[in-house]
Formats: sequence, structure tokens, C-alpha cells
Amino acid sequence: QRYCTPATHVSIDEMMIRFIGRSVHTVRLPNKPIPEGYKVFALCEHGYTYSFMYTSQINQFSEYDLPYRGPGNLQLSPTSLAVFQLATALPYQQYRFILYCDN
Repeated sequence: QRYCTPATHVSIDEMMIRFIGRSVHTVRLPNKPIPEGYKVFALCEHGYTYSFMYTSQINQFSEYDLPYRGPGNLQLSPTSLAVFQLATALPYQQYRFILYCDN
């Protein structure tokens, strides 16, 4: 992140890293191309990963800041909080970005 500034169009999506073995942190999704492995939320630009957060069945997300409360003191869901934390990893003070997310 110190040596690279992403372009304007960035996306946040989940990825699966294949792992077959014993771990309490793996996720099973039997109808997906990678049915078992580690689930990761990633901030990417043109195929390159700029930042990421892994999920686990024990700890839902790898990195938590203090709970963020949005407008009107609404607390964000864990998935929304992960998207918010990945988006704040961007150098948004100096540059403007268009962020794409799927459902």
C-alpha cells in the first residue's frame, strides 16, 4: 500500500482460498467452485488485491476497530463493517474512488 495507489475504479468482493484439512477457520460452501477453504473479503483493482480481511467461524472478521455507528447512531452489521473498514484503507483524503460491491 505504501508503493501503490489504486486507480479510480476499485471493488470489494469475497474470495475463497482453497484449503482441505483440519481448521476451525474454514468455511464450507458445497455448491461453489471452491467448496471448502478460507473466506476472505478483498479490496481489488484490475485483478490486484490492495487490502483484505479474512473471516472465520470463530471470529467473524480478522480485524475490528471500535464499533462504527453510522448516521443516526445506527450500528453496522459485521459484513457492512468489513466493507467500511476495507474502504477506509484507500487513500481517500488525496484521491477519489468509485467503489463497486455485489450483494
